Amino acid sequence: MVEIAWGTELSTNSPGCSIPLDVGLKKGTSMKDGIPMKHLVNELRNSSNRRSFMKNGLATVGTTTMGAALLTNSPLAFAERGPEEHSGRLTKGDATLLRFAAAAEILETDFWVQYNELGGVQDSEVPGGSGNPDYTEALAVLDEHMAIYIHDNTDDEFTHQNFLNAYLAS
Repeated sequence: MVEIAWGTELSTNSPGCSIPLDVGLKKGTSMKDGIPMKHLVNELRNSSNRRSFMKNGLATVGTTTMGAALLTNSPLAFAERGPEEHSGRLTKGDATLLRFAAAAEILETDFWVQYNELGGVQDSEVPGGSGNPDYTEALAVLDEHMAIYIHDNTDDEFTHQNFLNAYLAS
């Protein structure tokens, strides 16, 4: 027999979303032999309606904003080129964006190197430590090729980092 005390909530997978199990109960009472299904269904339906309202509302706002940009003759709406872009040289804004991307790639490469040190394939292609046998064994339970995946991603991140930095240096 299941007994649910007043004030108990059922958590869902959605953060901040819980369903009170004591709907219709008075304080100090409890419910035995389960939860009335109609209460659970109504609570789930209400939370679903709130989610769809938010999703549809955000889609409407986004569509309206894009429509307003297209109705104006703004250069941003039609991606017109400015005079500095006709030269074929890198603009100051483009260089700033590329420097930001390069910094992100440096961080991402560092994260993957650390991940490779724990569970990747250890070879001369990608620098790394000796690996952690327990960690590598646990990863193999998820996917037997995980060590190769980690190694290859680490190698790819070095390629991204080196390409962006070489482009910016040229």
